[in-house]
Amino acid sequence: MAALIDSQPLPTRPINLLGIREAHARIEKYIIRTPVLTCDALSDIACQPHKHLSELLSTSNRDDGGLPADSEHINLFFKCENLQKKGAFKVRGAFNAISRLPQDAGKKGVITHSSGNHAAALAYAWRMFKGDREESVAAAEHTGVAHVVMPSNSIPVKISNTKEELAIIAFSGPTSSERAAVATEVRSKTGAYFVPPYDHPDIILGQGTVGLELDEQSEELIRFAYENNDNNYVQVSARKDEANDHSLDIVVVPLGGGGLLSGICTWFSDKRTLVFGAEPSHSGANDAEIGLKRGERITHVDTTTIADGLRTPVGVLPWNIISNPGKCAGVYSVSEEHIKLAMFLIIKHLKVVIEPSAAVGLAVVLFNKEWRKKLNEYAEEMSIEKLRIGVVLTGGNVDMGMLGKILEGGHGRLV
Repeated sequence: MAALIDSQPLPTRPINLLGIREAHARIEKYIIRTPVLTCDALSDIACQPHKHLSELLSTSNRDDGGLPADSEHINLFFKCENLQKKGAFKVRGAFNAISRLPQDAGKKGVITHSSGNHAAALAYAWRMFKGDREESVAAAEHTGVAHVVMPSNSIPVKISNTKEELAIIAFSGPTSSERAAVATEVRSKTGAYFVPPYDHPDIILGQGTVGLELDEQSEELIRFAYENNDNNYVQVSARKDEANDHSLDIVVVPLGGGGLLSGICTWFSDKRTLVFGAEPSHSGANDAEIGLKRGERITHVDTTTIADGLRTPVGVLPWNIISNPGKCAGVYSVSEEHIKLAMFLIIKHLKVVIEPSAAVGLAVVLFNKEWRKKLNEYAEEMSIEKLRIGVVLTGGNVDMGMLGKILEGGHGRLV
C-alpha cells in the first residue's frame, strides 16, 4: 500500500484538535449533525447484564460464565452515525480529504479501496464536490471520476450504495492487501488521486469530527439534566467541580483501520474522558488488541467476522495514536454472538437500524469482562457513582437478509 500512496501523494498536515475544528468547519455544510440518543432500557441492561441477558445467551456462554459483573450506574449516550449521509461516518473523512485535493484532481479523479462504507462515501463526496466546483469552474476541468476497489464478498447493500453515486467499481480479493494491489493497477492507468480509507491525516481529522460533536452534544444533554434535576444523568462524584463537569467519562469506538478511533482519541486527548477501541475477536479480527499486547502493529488480517467494516488491520498513522496510552486507554474485543446480541438490543430498544460493525462498541460495554473490571476500578478510583459512557454507532448499511437471519437466529424469539 505504501507504493500506492507514494505514487500520488496527498498533502499532509498535523493531526491535532485545531485540525479537527477546521475540518468540521470545512465539511459541516455537507454532513448531518447526527443525534446523540439516550436509552434507559439499554443503560439498565448495561448496569445489570445478569438480570437482563442471561436467558438470551447460548447454553455454552451461560455455562462459561459468559456475563461480567454488574456495575452500579451506567448511563449510555449513543452517537448515531448510522443516520449519517450514505449511512455511515465515512463521509466526514471523505469530504475533508477531497476538499484538500490539489486543483488538478478535477481532471484526474480519485480512487480508493474499501469493503463498502468508505467506497460509497468517497463516491458521494466526489459527486457533490464536482457539483460545487462546476458552478464556478468550466465543466471540462471536472472530467475525473471516482474509482473504487471493493472485495468481491462485499455485502450487496454496500455495492449498490456505491453504484448509486456513479462510481466505477473494480472487484478484488477479500483482504486489504489484495484491494490495495488492484487499486495500484487502476491508479497507474488513470492517474487518479488515491484517498485512503483510514491511513491519512485528512481522513483522521474528518472522522475526528464525530468526537467533537459527541462531546458537545452529550455535554448539552448532561447540562440540561443537571439544570432540571434529572438524577438519571446527574453525575455524583468526589470532584470539586461536579456542578460544572458535564463531560463524558468514557467513549467506546469500533475499530477497523483506525481512522475513526484515532480521530476521536485526538479530540479527547486534552480532556479527562477515556477513549477505548472495540474489535471483533473472530479469526484474528482483533489485531489492535493483539498488537498492543505484543508491542507492534499487525500488518495483515484475514477474517470473516460478521462485522465486515472491521476486517482490516490498523493503519500506520492510526496505530501511532492508538498505541499511545495517553490518547487511547485500551482496546477490547468480543465474540460474534455478543455482536449479534448487541445489535439485536440496539434495534429493539433504541429503535434504530445498525450494521454489525456498529454494534461492537455496545458489545464490549456489555460483555467484555476485562473491560468491565477496569470500568469498575476506574469508577471506584475516581469516586464516580454514575458513569457517562459514549458509544459510537458507526453505520447502518446492513443487508436486510442478513438482518433477518440475525433476528431469527436465536434472538428472534424475543421480537
